[in-house]
Amino acid sequence: MATQRPETARTKKILQLIKENKQTRDEVRKTIGELPNEAANVGQLIGQEDKPTLGKKLIKTGTFLIVAVPEPFISDITGAALIATGLMMNKLSKRESITDVCKSLRDNMQDMERFRREVARGTFLQG
Repeated sequence: MATQRPETARTKKILQLIKENKQTRDEVRKTIGELPNEAANVGQLIGQEDKPTLGKKLIKTGTFLIVAVPEPFISDITGAALIATGLMMNKLSKRESITDVCKSLRDNMQDMERFRREVARGTFLQG
């Protein structure tokens, strides 16, 4: 059985290292490519909105009508209606974020603690 020459073994080792280096670079490139999607997901979780919603556009349009159009009656009524509609749409379409959930949890815990103290003092039904 013939043994490999040292140059052949060294060449194979170098080729193996080059192959591993390429795989690592490919994985890094893929991970970097996924970063914007992950950042957007994190932004949504913590309650950041990066795209203008229809509600925001309605509010801006209504504000423009009230401020920029000189006719005082119809533009004010239309502008106020657009602003109200935009605010309602924002309120209805807002998704809960992690910060909202944490705030709700903290508020509920404070209410429960206040309730516990009132029950312990016997002042719960008194007022």
